Amino acid sequence: GEMCEFEDPPRVPQKVRAVIHYITAETERDLVDLSRSLESLWRQFNKAFDYPIVVFHEGLSAKARRRIIEASENRVWLALIPKFKEVPAEWAEPAEAMAQDFAVGYRAMTRWRSG
Repeated sequence: GEMCEFEDPPRVPQKVRAVIHYITAETERDLVDLSRSLESLWRQFNKAFDYPIVVFHEGLSAKARRRIIEASENRVWLALIPKFKEVPAEWAEPAEAMAQDFAVGYRAMTRWRSG
């Protein structure tokens, strides 16, 4: 876009301006799932469209970033979401009572996607 200092032009003509996004954590399970998904996405769909892939994360090691980028031929961009799992003060007590990694992450994702 106009505000970005990098240009990443598509390798095939595009009729629609679009992006595909993921949200991930640096766990082995998430990295395996994301790698499989990116490879399948490229093979089954994105090879024909070449939409950029944006992977939102709360912090990934250099090894994890490389693993994601090398998982497929997709054009992958990584975007940091600081404090993604931070729970608002008014939710802290109920969240602790229900403390499960999945539950906190799921609530953070839905809160982030809702704007």
